[in-house]
Amino acid sequence: MDRSGPALNARTAIVVPLLAAACLLSACREPPPDFERLAGELAACPRGDAAWRTALDAARREDRTAELARLAERLAVDCRDRWEPLWTAGEATKRLGDPARARPLFAEGLERARRVDDPTGISCCEAKLGWLSYGEGDLARAEAAMRRAIEAARRAGRIDLESFARNNLAGVLADGGRWAEAEQELRTARAGLERAGLDGAARGAAYNGAILLLMLGDAHAAREALERANRQALAAADGWTADATSIALGNVHRALGETARATAWYERVGTERPGMRARALLGRGRVAL
Repeated sequence: MDRSGPALNARTAIVVPLLAAACLLSACREPPPDFERLAGELAACPRGDAAWRTALDAARREDRTAELARLAERLAVDCRDRWEPLWTAGEATKRLGDPARARPLFAEGLERARRVDDPTGISCCEAKLGWLSYGEGDLARAEAAMRRAIEAARRAGRIDLESFARNNLAGVLADGGRWAEAEQELRTARAGLERAGLDGAARGAAYNGAILLLMLGDAHAAREALERANRQALAAADGWTADATSIALGNVHRALGETARATAWYERVGTERPGMRARALLGRGRVAL
């Protein structure tokens, strides 16, 4: 396959960053709690990341991420020995598009986690610092932080945190041209996410693995992996992965010169996610050209 055909590169195509879920699938079947109640519960500075992740998810749903960022920074003053509010403030700030302000929050959270030797906190903060370094193009710093996140997650017995860090590490390795290592990390990440019962995140890792195959020039293997991931996403009503795989399959068929099939895949992308729809329309435009 002509690798210039799909106009893909490691930074824009391979890694879909995976974030640790607030709950396992069995627990997520209950109606999601509202932000107001969750924010009140955070005043007690609960230990561990679960309650804080749930609050982050609620804040995103209710468009109150900026409010949570301010609350978490206040709680970081009250809970002087805890890393959780600093990590939460950093994550909320990062989601608001201010990575420069998020970095010192994660760094201070890491120092607190190290002082009490909390491996969960170390993993959470190192993973975020690694991802920020990746965004800045500092691959060596990113890899070192993500590997520390993996080691801490293993020490904490957190297969979810380990697997998310491995998925994101794969992007760093791919950007450095270390394809075999990236593929192995993705394979390990997917297996870990499946063991943790995080099927949606496992599909995300499978998608990343298929994109890696595409970038390596194996269009046929990539197509098979993407078609499998697409079927699984549709069966699970996972619209994001269904759209992402449809766009990638359109790119594969376009690169192979199969324009009718490419267009058919692009047309499968729905209207619920404007960013995805725009990418599909761009693909159709490239077919037309």
